[in-house]
Amino acid sequence: MKYTLSTAVVAALQVNSSTGAGPGTTYDGNTYGDGTIATGGSHDNVRVDYYDRGAIKIAVEDLIYGKYVDSKTQKRNSGKTFRISRFLHILDDANVNNQGLDGDGNVIGNTSVIFNNIAYANQGAADAAKATYDATAEGIAAIANNVEPLTFAVTTGGGNMYGSSRNVGDVVTGIPVLSEGADRVNRVGVTRENFSCTLVRQGNFEEYNDEVQLFSDHDMQMEYRTKLARLAIEVKDDNTQLGMLGAAGVRFYAGSATSIATVGASDEVALPTYDFFRKIVKRLKINLAVRNDSMLTGSTKVGTTPINRAYYAIVGPDVVYDVEGITEFRAVHEYGYASNLADNEIGSIHETRFLETTRAMKYSGQGAAVGTNPGAQETNGAYDVFPILYPTKGSYATVSLAGAGAIKFKSKAPGKATSEDPYGVKGLFSYNTWFAGLALQPEKLLVAYCTASE
Repeated sequence: MKYTLSTAVVAALQVNSSTGAGPGTTYDGNTYGDGTIATGGSHDNVRVDYYDRGAIKIAVEDLIYGKYVDSKTQKRNSGKTFRISRFLHILDDANVNNQGLDGDGNVIGNTSVIFNNIAYANQGAADAAKATYDATAEGIAAIANNVEPLTFAVTTGGGNMYGSSRNVGDVVTGIPVLSEGADRVNRVGVTRENFSCTLVRQGNFEEYNDEVQLFSDHDMQMEYRTKLARLAIEVKDDNTQLGMLGAAGVRFYAGSATSIATVGASDEVALPTYDFFRKIVKRLKINLAVRNDSMLTGSTKVGTTPINRAYYAIVGPDVVYDVEGITEFRAVHEYGYASNLADNEIGSIHETRFLETTRAMKYSGQGAAVGTNPGAQETNGAYDVFPILYPTKGSYATVSLAGAGAIKFKSKAPGKATSEDPYGVKGLFSYNTWFAGLALQPEKLLVAYCTASE
């Protein structure tokens, strides 16, 4: 599956990554170029003689998504497509095949067509559902981001006996009893799932001229390199976030919603609740998702109490505001201390521990139409929808190219005259990298959707 970052998003990241002031800004030191862009880019050529370096360091957003994914490597000279496969357990609802024989030797199986996690009786019904979905705001966004759900046929009730069912009746019926002189009965099958993604090259560059070297302070070029490196890491983190949001195999919606486009329908309050998180955890347990941490025993020196093993959920500040208002919410100081907390951890509810990041994305104005707003954020007359991502262990991976390094940097100093630079006064810094991502176990990667208070 291929995920690419839109030009608008990359442009926005470039703006967010710049720490220099704009042209025409007044400084207390010497400003070369009288406010014009002397560097040939979006940076002023500035030297300030007296300043506190520590005071002007700008806080940067926390990069968090890449910390909770696996890493895979594509061998060189093996093409751009990375493939991986897994075999499903026989007693798994997802192990659907046409190999099943019942106790009398009869072939069992029922074919249906799946679209967006919903089974339809035939291809025509699935195609109709797809056409309706594609016309919604969620569908249009999915197509634009190349994450539109696919339609595919499956055979249910085949070679997995009673599958994942815990219903006593199903298990009794499916037990593989053999009678005297049994022949070809109780045959089961094994399903292998294949996943693939395509490596995509991405990069940016920035230019400067020799006046930086001649007149500016020595740290100017280092600043350029640092900011470009920061941009590269930000883009990779956003790629990872987009990939996980698109590849999640389990989706939960607050309230009665069944899609992003219906979150907040009829002005329903669709904020996260205690029961909302309990249902999410229940589903992850049923899907055998591995918790991200071990039990926290608290500290013997401060008044903390233990909490159970939990799943991590990555949320933005807007969702945190509402989560902290839930009665059952426990802040980190109530159960842990610095050495046993995850980066960015802010608290827990039930068996969910929340990690806050300012880089969490949202679906602006892609929820239901607003009538009488109960106090939720909205854009252009529709509710904003906020994802809560559960990146459980082994559910998602990013892919890099072997031997190429995570990020490769290049530079060219001023000096050589060319047709594009006849005076040889321009230099540049650039980076490029290869990126791809795929869900290894999509049923264990969950994203929940809700609104957030103004």
